[in-house]
Amino acid sequence: PPSSPTTEAVKPLQNMAEEIKVVIRMRPLNDRETNPSFVKPSVGLRCWRVLKEHNAITQTRNDGITPLPEKQKGQTMFTFDKVFDERATTKQIYDFAAHEIVTSAVE
Repeated sequence: PPSSPTTEAVKPLQNMAEEIKVVIRMRPLNDRETNPSFVKPSVGLRCWRVLKEHNAITQTRNDGITPLPEKQKGQTMFTFDKVFDERATTKQIYDFAAHEIVTSAVE
């Protein structure tokens, strides 16, 4: 069958493999958040923890390290395509999440 302008425009799109990646970075605590006069004993230093091996974050106990027990009411855990902790560099995040998008946009 003859091709139409519409089918001709779609052909390049069929060769593109696009996907949306959901990525988070746990930011470092700021000076105010690490100030002992700011930290509430009932909350602790941090309430979320990065679980790199599961590409997830989970709520923690007041110590900021120990995940809440699995069966504890209200426990929350979220999974993503990739998680980065406080030590991740901007370049690492860019290389994983944005490099391909930027490259394909300028081609």
